[in-house]
Amino acid sequence: MSLIEQYLNNDPELAQIPLPEIIIQSLGGKMDFIEIDGKKYYAIRDWVYEIKGSVSKRRGIPWDDLKSKIDEQGDFRVSDIVRYLPIETPGGTFEIEFTDAEGLYAITQRMADRSATVRQVKDYLAKAGVFVDDLRTEPEQRDELMERLIAENPERAMEAIVARYRAQGKSDLWIERRIVGMQKRNKFTSTLRETSASSPNYAQATNAGYQGAFSMMKDEIVAYLGLTKQQARQLRDHISEIALQGIALYETASAEKMKIMKRALTPLEQAEIVRTCARIVAPSMKALADYVGVDVLSGQPLLTTGE
Repeated sequence: MSLIEQYLNNDPELAQIPLPEIIIQSLGGKMDFIEIDGKKYYAIRDWVYEIKGSVSKRRGIPWDDLKSKIDEQGDFRVSDIVRYLPIETPGGTFEIEFTDAEGLYAITQRMADRSATVRQVKDYLAKAGVFVDDLRTEPEQRDELMERLIAENPERAMEAIVARYRAQGKSDLWIERRIVGMQKRNKFTSTLRETSASSPNYAQATNAGYQGAFSMMKDEIVAYLGLTKQQARQLRDHISEIALQGIALYETASAEKMKIMKRALTPLEQAEIVRTCARIVAPSMKALADYVGVDVLSGQPLLTTGE
């Protein structure tokens, strides 16, 4: 079993070693790195040279070629992830391009799959949900990957989620409820996959639920709440507890309905089931929010008029 396979199988002896270093060790290669304020930055030329399996006499050539292709594609800017840092060589001190682990993964996503190591790294990205640049711009894909991570490696997923939310100042109770919601969401999307006659349309099903419950699509909810683009990517982190519980309820009921039907469903049929369940739950959410005196989506207190 290779070091990479040991890492993916949660070998405790490798738990503290960053994956990029494990990959390079597996290949018997070398990669310069510099640590700044506790964060490691890796020499990009070494990474590309080693995982591509290059035999070029100059280590920088594979990276130069790949960088040109990335610039041509124009889907992200290399300058956004690169830091020029000094490195000592036999010929003197030179500044070369470094990036962090996430930057390495972003670069790897744009490499051809001819190298077995490149394929392994990409497979890791898919399974572990490392949200590099292109995935950040596709929230539905990002959410699906997180749900897969929760299903495939719950312990690692929970650690990452808890750490992220604590860094945002969220309470332990809020985090616990959010994780429960994610687990229910995972069951919902799993059912969409299992009961779909074709490729499931996660965005369509999700929007059908929002429309049935709140009479708004996701983009309209984002506008209503005044969320930034970054906040919109974690929409459910910014809605009320009543709304979260309502969504969990209608998605759970939708999943049960799809299973009971015992046949393959089209994406339109799945969306209609979700919309119907959401419409059934919606009046209770609205009534509860009105009774408490808060907006059902934001959880903010409603304006009251004095006597």
